[in-house]
Amino acid sequence: MLFVSGYLFIAFPPLHTHKKKQEKLSGVVVVTSQGDLSHGGIMLTIEGSVNLQLSAKSVGMFEAFYNSLKPVQLIYAQFEVAPNGKLPSGTTEMPFEVPLKGKDGNPLYETYHGVFVNIQYSVRADMQRSFITGRNLQKTVEFIIENEVVQPLLIVTNHVHKITKARRQGRHGRGTL
Repeated sequence: MLFVSGYLFIAFPPLHTHKKKQEKLSGVVVVTSQGDLSHGGIMLTIEGSVNLQLSAKSVGMFEAFYNSLKPVQLIYAQFEVAPNGKLPSGTTEMPFEVPLKGKDGNPLYETYHGVFVNIQYSVRADMQRSFITGRNLQKTVEFIIENEVVQPLLIVTNHVHKITKARRQGRHGRGTL
Protein backbone atom coordinates (compact mmCIF):
# COMPACT_ATOMS: atom_id res chain seq x y z
CA MET A 1 0.00 0.00 0.00
CA LEU A 2 1.37 3.41 -1.01
CA PHE A 3 0.89 6.32 1.41
CA VAL A 4 0.61 9.68 -0.30
CA SER A 5 2.02 12.66 1.52
CA GLY A 6 1.07 16.23 0.82
CA TYR A 7 2.04 19.79 1.62
CA LEU A 8 -0.34 22.40 2.96
CA PHE A 9 0.20 26.15 3.00
CA ILE A 10 -1.73 29.42 3.08
CA ALA A 11 -1.16 32.11 0.47
CA PHE A 12 -2.33 35.73 0.62
CA PRO A 13 -2.57 38.12 -2.32
CA PRO A 14 0.28 40.68 -2.30
CA LEU A 15 0.02 43.14 0.62
CA HIS A 16 -2.92 41.24 2.14
CA THR A 17 -1.08 40.15 5.28
CA HIS A 18 -1.73 43.71 6.53
CA LYS A 19 -5.44 44.24 7.12
CA LYS A 20 -7.41 47.24 8.28
CA LYS A 21 -10.05 46.83 10.97
CA GLN A 22 -13.50 45.69 9.78
CA GLU A 23 -12.15 44.26 6.50
CA LYS A 24 -12.22 40.72 5.23
CA LEU A 25 -9.25 38.38 5.29
CA SER A 26 -8.91 36.66 1.94
CA GLY A 27 -6.43 34.13 0.69
CA VAL A 28 -5.96 30.64 -0.67
CA VAL A 29 -5.34 27.31 1.06
CA VAL A 30 -3.02 25.35 -1.23
CA VAL A 31 -2.51 21.59 -1.07
CA THR A 32 0.16 19.89 -3.16
CA SER A 33 0.53 16.11 -3.43
CA GLN A 34 2.20 13.47 -5.61
CA GLY A 35 -1.03 11.43 -5.88
CA ASP A 36 -4.69 11.45 -4.87
CA LEU A 37 -4.92 12.64 -1.27
CA SER A 38 -7.71 11.42 1.05
CA HIS A 39 -8.63 13.70 3.94
CA GLY A 40 -11.22 14.12 6.66
CA GLY A 41 -11.89 17.79 5.92
CA ILE A 42 -9.95 21.04 5.80
CA MET A 43 -10.70 23.65 8.47
CA LEU A 44 -9.59 27.28 8.71
CA THR A 45 -9.20 28.89 12.15
CA ILE A 46 -8.77 32.63 12.73
CA GLU A 47 -7.33 33.58 16.14
CA GLY A 48 -6.26 36.80 17.79
CA SER A 49 -5.26 37.48 21.38
CA VAL A 50 -3.59 39.85 23.81
CA ASN A 51 -0.83 38.19 25.85
CA LEU A 52 1.19 39.55 28.73
CA GLN A 53 4.84 38.57 28.39
CA LEU A 54 7.30 38.34 31.22
CA SER A 55 10.74 39.73 30.51
CA ALA A 56 13.84 38.22 32.13
CA LYS A 57 14.78 41.72 33.33
CA SER A 58 11.51 42.26 35.16
CA VAL A 59 10.99 38.93 36.90
CA GLY A 60 10.21 40.46 40.31
CA MET A 61 8.31 43.47 39.04
CA PHE A 62 5.49 41.84 37.07
CA GLU A 63 5.42 38.29 38.45
CA ALA A 64 2.25 38.66 40.51
CA PHE A 65 0.48 40.54 37.72
CA TYR A 66 1.60 38.03 35.07
CA ASN A 67 0.44 34.99 37.04
CA SER A 68 -3.05 36.41 37.51
CA LEU A 69 -3.73 37.25 33.83
CA LYS A 70 -4.65 34.81 31.11
CA PRO A 71 -4.50 35.70 27.40
CA VAL A 72 -7.51 37.71 26.26
CA GLN A 73 -9.05 36.31 23.09
CA LEU A 74 -10.00 39.07 20.62
CA ILE A 75 -11.21 36.91 17.74
CA TYR A 76 -11.87 33.22 17.24
CA ALA A 77 -13.63 31.80 14.20
CA GLN A 78 -13.55 28.41 12.51
CA PHE A 79 -14.70 27.66 8.96
CA GLU A 80 -14.76 24.58 6.77
CA VAL A 81 -12.78 25.09 3.58
CA ALA A 82 -13.45 21.59 2.16
CA PRO A 83 -15.54 18.66 3.42
CA ASN A 84 -13.96 15.23 3.77
CA GLY A 85 -13.06 13.62 0.49
CA LYS A 86 -10.20 13.17 -1.93
CA LEU A 87 -8.02 15.80 -3.58
CA PRO A 88 -6.52 15.07 -7.01
CA SER A 89 -2.80 14.72 -7.65
CA GLY A 90 -0.94 18.00 -8.12
CA THR A 91 -1.85 21.40 -6.69
CA THR A 92 -5.32 22.23 -5.42
CA GLU A 93 -6.22 25.82 -4.47
CA MET A 94 -9.19 26.60 -2.21
CA PRO A 95 -9.92 30.34 -1.88
CA PHE A 96 -11.37 31.77 1.33
CA GLU A 97 -12.74 35.09 2.52
CA VAL A 98 -13.47 35.64 6.21
CA PRO A 99 -14.87 38.78 7.86
CA LEU A 100 -12.68 40.19 10.62
CA LYS A 101 -15.06 40.84 13.50
CA GLY A 102 -14.05 40.93 17.15
CA LYS A 103 -15.40 38.43 19.65
CA ASP A 104 -18.68 39.58 21.26
CA GLY A 105 -18.64 42.77 19.17
CA ASN A 106 -15.39 44.00 20.74
CA PRO A 107 -12.92 45.92 18.55
CA LEU A 108 -9.80 44.37 17.06
CA TYR A 109 -6.68 46.17 18.21
CA GLU A 110 -3.67 46.92 16.08
CA THR A 111 -1.02 44.18 16.01
CA TYR A 112 1.66 44.95 18.58
CA HIS A 113 4.82 43.10 19.61
CA GLY A 114 6.16 44.86 22.69
CA VAL A 115 8.31 44.06 25.70
CA PHE A 116 5.44 43.18 28.03
CA VAL A 117 2.39 42.99 25.75
CA ASN A 118 1.83 41.05 22.55
CA ILE A 119 -1.25 41.47 20.32
CA GLN A 120 -1.13 38.86 17.59
CA TYR A 121 -3.47 37.49 14.90
CA SER A 122 -3.08 34.24 12.97
CA VAL A 123 -4.86 32.04 10.49
CA ARG A 124 -4.41 28.25 10.69
CA ALA A 125 -5.37 25.59 8.14
CA ASP A 126 -5.84 22.00 9.37
CA MET A 127 -6.25 18.97 7.15
CA GLN A 128 -7.44 15.89 9.03
CA ARG A 129 -6.04 12.59 7.77
CA SER A 130 -6.82 9.13 9.03
CA PHE A 131 -4.22 7.21 11.02
CA ILE A 132 -3.87 4.72 8.17
CA THR A 133 -3.38 7.22 5.32
CA GLY A 134 -0.93 9.57 7.03
CA ARG A 135 -0.43 12.34 9.53
CA ASN A 136 -2.55 15.47 9.83
CA LEU A 137 -1.29 18.54 7.99
CA GLN A 138 -1.29 22.00 9.61
CA LYS A 139 -0.02 25.45 8.62
CA THR A 140 -0.22 28.68 10.65
CA VAL A 141 0.46 32.17 9.26
CA GLU A 142 0.43 35.47 11.16
CA PHE A 143 -1.39 38.44 9.66
CA ILE A 144 -1.16 42.07 10.74
CA ILE A 145 -4.02 44.40 11.63
CA GLU A 146 -3.25 48.11 11.24
CA ASN A 147 -5.18 51.23 12.11
CA GLU A 148 -6.02 53.49 9.23
CA VAL A 149 -3.64 56.43 9.07
CA VAL A 150 -5.60 59.66 9.00
CA GLN A 151 -3.77 62.66 7.63
CA PRO A 152 -4.07 65.63 10.02
CA LEU A 153 -5.98 68.58 8.65
CA LEU A 154 -4.46 72.03 8.79
CA ILE A 155 -7.06 74.18 10.48
CA VAL A 156 -6.70 77.93 10.21
CA THR A 157 -8.75 79.58 12.91
CA ASN A 158 -9.93 83.08 13.50
CA HIS A 159 -7.38 83.24 16.37
CA VAL A 160 -4.47 83.37 13.89
CA HIS A 161 -6.16 86.20 12.04
CA LYS A 162 -6.57 88.19 15.28
CA ILE A 163 -2.86 87.81 16.16
CA THR A 164 -1.79 89.00 12.72
CA LYS A 165 -4.19 91.97 12.90
CA ALA A 166 -2.87 92.91 16.38
CA ARG A 167 0.74 92.91 15.09
CA ARG A 168 -0.18 95.17 12.20
CA GLN A 169 -1.79 97.61 14.64
CA GLY A 170 1.39 97.74 16.74
CA ARG A 171 0.08 96.03 19.87
CA HIS A 172 2.13 93.85 22.20
CA GLY A 173 5.12 96.19 21.99
CA ARG A 174 6.17 95.10 18.55
CA GLY A 175 6.50 97.10 15.40
CA THR A 176 4.04 96.99 12.59
CA LEU A 177 4.41 94.55 9.76
